[in-house]
Amino acid sequence: MSWTNPASHIFATSEVVTASTMNTYIQANLTFLGIGYGARMHQATTQSIPNSTETLIHFDTIDFDPNGMCTTGTSAKITIPANAGGVYIVTWSGSIQNNGAFFIWVTLQHNGLDYASAQGSAAQQTHLFGSTLLSLVATDTLGVTIEHNFGSAQGTVGGSIISTPHLSCHLVAPN
Repeated sequence: MSWTNPASHIFATSEVVTASTMNTYIQANLTFLGIGYGARMHQATTQSIPNSTETLIHFDTIDFDPNGMCTTGTSAKITIPANAGGVYIVTWSGSIQNNGAFFIWVTLQHNGLDYASAQGSAAQQTHLFGSTLLSLVATDTLGVTIEHNFGSAQGTVGGSIISTPHLSCHLVAPN
């Protein structure tokens, strides 16, 4: 199979090579190959999670998003853009501030439906995470919910480097 460079450029002898010109051509080539799609966001502030209620985590900070895949706030999600379908590695996490004898569930949602969950006793661990390989197509969405049964509303652990809730995905094999 032959490959044609979509953004070929031959730098002239006197032409100054800048970071900007290099990034332009590198990003165009990565996009053509279907590599470079990915995003990561986290929650920098605390969010109140009601007792026994599956609640969407309100991610509020984008760590990186070169393809405009992230939506933050009360409808936080990652959306797969057009022509970016393929197999993605997806990671997610969530945490509750209170250690006690109760359970928490942190669930990855695919197109608004529960897909995979990490669960455990908060007496042992308040920060749960998961990862999976997932085949995604354009307009597919990913979100993360959290639920607990402590008995009263609890806060997520926003802003902590170690235990901050996050959602990320990276294309590993294009369709």
